[in-house]
Amino acid sequence: MPTLKPNKRLIGRVFISIPLFVILGLGLGALISIPLVPKPNVATITISGPILDQAHAEDILELLRQAGEDHSIKAVVLQIDTPGG
Repeated sequence: MPTLKPNKRLIGRVFISIPLFVILGLGLGALISIPLVPKPNVATITISGPILDQAHAEDILELLRQAGEDHSIKAVVLQIDTPGG
C-alpha cells in the first residue's frame, strides 16, 4: 500500500503564503479605510473692529455656542483684531 509523504516544498509554500496573505489583507484594509475616516473640522471665527455694543458681543457668543453644539467641529480658532488694550 502506498504511503503519503509530506511534500516539504508544498508545506513551505503554505507557511510562507499564509502570513503573506495576512499582511496583504491588512495593508489593503488600511488603504481602503483611510479615506473613510472623517477629518476633524476646525471652525474659524474672526472678530475685527471695535466691539462697541452688547449686540455685537451677543452675535459672537451665539457663533461660539453654535460651534460648541456642532459635534462635527473639534476645535475653534478665534481670531481677534480689535483696537485697544
